[in-house]
Amino acid sequence: MDSTNHDKLFEPEYVTVEAARNLAMNEQIREMKANGQDVYNGCLGQSPFPIPQAGLDALAKYAGQNLYEAVLGIKPLREKIVQLHGHQPHFSEDRCIVSPGCKELAWLLFHVLKTPVYLVSPTWVAYEPCATASRKQITWIQTSFDCKWKVTKENLEAAFSKKSKDQAGLWVFVNPDNPTGQCYSKSELQELAGVCREHNVMVLSDEIYGLLSFDILPGEVYNSMADVYPEGTIVSSGLSKWASAGGWRLGYQLYPKELEHVLVRVKAAASWSYSCVAAPIQYAAIAMMDTVVSNDCAYVRKASIVLCAISNFLTKRFNEYGVKCHNAESAFYLLPDFDILRSEKIKCGQDLTDAMMKEAQIAMVEAGPCFGRPETELTVRLAYIDFDGAYALSQVNLDESKSSLTTRQYVEECNLDEKFVEKACPRLYGGMTRLFRWIEQEKSRIGR
Repeated sequence: MDSTNHDKLFEPEYVTVEAARNLAMNEQIREMKANGQDVYNGCLGQSPFPIPQAGLDALAKYAGQNLYEAVLGIKPLREKIVQLHGHQPHFSEDRCIVSPGCKELAWLLFHVLKTPVYLVSPTWVAYEPCATASRKQITWIQTSFDCKWKVTKENLEAAFSKKSKDQAGLWVFVNPDNPTGQCYSKSELQELAGVCREHNVMVLSDEIYGLLSFDILPGEVYNSMADVYPEGTIVSSGLSKWASAGGWRLGYQLYPKELEHVLVRVKAAASWSYSCVAAPIQYAAIAMMDTVVSNDCAYVRKASIVLCAISNFLTKRFNEYGVKCHNAESAFYLLPDFDILRSEKIKCGQDLTDAMMKEAQIAMVEAGPCFGRPETELTVRLAYIDFDGAYALSQVNLDESKSSLTTRQYVEECNLDEKFVEKACPRLYGGMTRLFRWIEQEKSRIGR
């Protein structure tokens, strides 16, 4: 076979699709650590906490389940998923589909639809390659630091107005957001829902970080697009973030009755793709979800407290050093803007992250093109996950008398400040101290 021009082997859309930069960098970090180099990993969005014990116990109990299960997933799990999200009657177990990760279902959804796709700048790294590979027309919805990286009604209207109102579309909406850590209020969602309804646009609402939201009460359901636009919203979530089970590969989508015809096609595609999710994983997932549904999940509460305390600490320090940064409202991401370090040496995002890696051994992913931002922008996604999650959880002594407080209120009332982060997450604290020292050195070098 002639191998002189490899691009001739592929469809045009696949020639430009490259491996995810965050995963590639993570592999590089593993190799560096294996060679004895001390690199702080801030590039991969993987929960640092151990899997909840309820899940481990259930996995051992059901390890002998070896049958091919239904493509949609086992019924008890689908019932528990609907119960967890709480949007009945718009969602039901017969319109829920379980897959080996949310990414797989997004891939299938993009491929069965024949509609334009709308992506937010910035958004999760996988969505643009997925849309490109499925030959979709992509329109970017712009955001800015001044709007806390959130989509406004005006920006959404401007993006949708580029198509005919008779033409359907799919907007990929990540809330809580990756890479910014921001969440939308009920009123913000209502405004956006009105635009979607007017333009006949479906919403794929990626809510994988919802249970980790900092500004909701224990047992309270976070704000979802499905609350205000139930007939047009497909909800996507899974185990990887709140249950720290990324490697277990279990995600799902929930469809309203109005979009059941879309689910029929996704299910058919799934039957020719992954067939079903590993049965033991599905049974174990039920056990973990039940702890949340029954409001008996101190694990999620503690994890959210640790993450909120870290975000408070980092945001305060970044802004003190002149690096603009909004505090996170969920998950374990920040999107600091390092424009204060712009110089002949650092002209674009990759210059910035390359310098951090070389000079401070700090690994972060530039927002840039892989997250849908301009190449010259000096924003980076920081995943603040490189610490011993089990130890950090052990340092949180829950005060049950404060159960009426949100996670953020709890952190503030209990004074879980920089000293707490230093004690509970010493590796993260050390890595970030190294980063702040490097920032100060760079500012001094360029006279700022």
